[in-house]
Amino acid sequence: PALAALVAEQRLEGTRAAMAFDRRLDVINYSTGLPPRAGVFMSLIHAGVDGIDGRDRNGFHTETISTSAYAVQLGFGIRLSSRLAAGIGLQVFRSELYETMPSVKTIALDIGVNFAVSEQLAIGLVIDDALGRFTWDSSGLYGSDGRQSTDVFPRRVRLGMHWDVLWGSVYGEVEQRLSTRSYQVDRLEVLSGRPTRFTDETTLRQVDVLLRAGIDVRLTDFLHLRTGVDQLPLKTHYVGVRPAAGFGLVQPVGNVLLRMDYATI
Repeated sequence: PALAALVAEQRLEGTRAAMAFDRRLDVINYSTGLPPRAGVFMSLIHAGVDGIDGRDRNGFHTETISTSAYAVQLGFGIRLSSRLAAGIGLQVFRSELYETMPSVKTIALDIGVNFAVSEQLAIGLVIDDALGRFTWDSSGLYGSDGRQSTDVFPRRVRLGMHWDVLWGSVYGEVEQRLSTRSYQVDRLEVLSGRPTRFTDETTLRQVDVLLRAGIDVRLTDFLHLRTGVDQLPLKTHYVGVRPAAGFGLVQPVGNVLLRMDYATI
């Protein structure tokens, strides 16, 4: 969110991702500067999965299910000095899984700073999704077997850098992700000659450290080539490095700067 303070003009961006397994992702983002030292941004994100094969306990097809999730983001950034900017972002999340399960909502915060070490090098630090959590109630789906459970959003801390060079830019980021999950385990004990069921709750904490990096090669003022890699293992339970590549086109039309970016993973 601190980068909102560095926006000099109005920007309107749209993104659509075509992904495997019938997944979809759409993003609309608007940002503008607030002279002389601030800026704001607003985003709407929609994600979901289509074509889920619903089946009963006997394995017979019952229906085709889809899920949807939404996030509305509002952020504000301000320059504290010529080198230092700070920002805060508010996110409202909503998730819809199944028609007989109530949709869940939560609010989360992003807090970040950006420091310009020089005209070519900048570093940033951000805490993502603080306070976010979903509380589910599956009693409408499973009746007396349903339960209420809470999923706390992973606590994400990211440290990144942006370095301008003669031929383009170099990017790097390291992320620490702390996930906390509570789950219930049923057990049977015989008390006074009768089997009695007890439920124990266990909390599992998992720490992942992920590294990602990329380069942007400026062939001309209108054409950029990009490549990068995600999920480089430092300390993580994630499996598989994810490389990506793409290009960007920039074309001024009057006072409007048009840009088109494409990437494949």
